[in-house]
Amino acid sequence: MLLGDVSVTLAAEMWYNLGLPEREHPMLCPYCEAAISTVQLNNLSVHAGRTEWVGVGYSCPICMKILSVGIDPIAIKTDIVDEILAALRKQ
Repeated sequence: MLLGDVSVTLAAEMWYNLGLPEREHPMLCPYCEAAISTVQLNNLSVHAGRTEWVGVGYSCPICMKILSVGIDPIAIKTDIVDEILAALRKQ
């Protein structure tokens, strides 16, 4: 699991590889309106009833307000692979 700053440069590279135009304007935090080129990535738990997932929160590195929260796709992928391997070992 990754913690710390996540470079927006990686996102720009992904846009370029997809043939999408680069962002011409700086990305602004919707809360403090600071121009940001990185976000703070934090681990958290996401609950829905009795189900719990590993989540990630993306925060502005200046004001630390939450920009987005979601289920960690890397953790989901790891869980799926583990379940498939366990099922295959039972055969």
